[in-house]
Amino acid sequence: MKLPKIPQYKVLPYDNSCFDKVKELFSMAFSGREIDEKSWEWQFYNNPCKNKAVTTLWDGDNLIALNGLSPAFCHLNGRKCISACSGTTMARPDYPGVSIQLFRECEEGNSDVELIYGFPNKNSFPIAKFIGHHYVGDICFWTIKPRRFDVSSNIYTITTFDKEEHGLLFMDLTERTDYLRDRNINYLNWRFVKKPFNNYSIVDYRKNGQIQGYLVYNLYREDIEQHLQVIDIIATTDESFVKLMEYAINEGCKKGVDIVKLWMSYSKYHETLRNLGFDYGTHPFKCVFWDRDMDLSDCYFTMSDSDIF
Repeated sequence: MKLPKIPQYKVLPYDNSCFDKVKELFSMAFSGREIDEKSWEWQFYNNPCKNKAVTTLWDGDNLIALNGLSPAFCHLNGRKCISACSGTTMARPDYPGVSIQLFRECEEGNSDVELIYGFPNKNSFPIAKFIGHHYVGDICFWTIKPRRFDVSSNIYTITTFDKEEHGLLFMDLTERTDYLRDRNINYLNWRFVKKPFNNYSIVDYRKNGQIQGYLVYNLYREDIEQHLQVIDIIATTDESFVKLMEYAINEGCKKGVDIVKLWMSYSKYHETLRNLGFDYGTHPFKCVFWDRDMDLSDCYFTMSDSDIF
């Protein structure tokens, strides 16, 4: 498809000295919302994989468009490399077509990132399709109304990932999935412990002296409902996966929430979730990979793989 000819704007490396202009653009692009500087620095300056993966377009002294990537080491078809979630995208509404250049400049400026993916909203999705990004399907919530379980005594509350085993739990999944973020110790603590203003709770599952899984969750109010969100779960055995999910469902009951929900794209766990009573299909998020097609059911996406949650 031949793309329309649009003006080309100046590309500059991001520097935090222009954060005031980022705040102004963010407010303009997102109906007056404000962006927090601590969260910005955590996401783009303190990332343990790659920092300042931010592309900016300028018209003179005016910041007119910005795309920020959240990179992470990953395992892609058995190889360790870098992937990134493209989630922070903003453009001035009075510069139509500028997103086309923005995405191209972002891809060219991050050649060390092998896979870029995102979850575009209804406004961004047509642009993503137009410029050739690959729509690979929807990721929806698995949901259940909470109920009581006899929670395993092998589950422990933790406040940080301080055991070497925590950072190795994901390794078995690298041999069985086509895509999986590398959940090493540095990543886990950056993502779930050091995130500013986070309200995550973390538990792990231990049996016979070994850590066999962890689960990260938070509470979130959506309209008049209170939800318990399972942000991430990694388990080395089917038993530990079930016990951790039973804990989450029971915790939702104790806290009086209306819904317990999670993302789980990897098909191995779908039957297990259905057996626990989960339904699938609520609130679909369109998923695109920038340069390739992949089968989402062979990829391991949880809510933590987006920068939304």
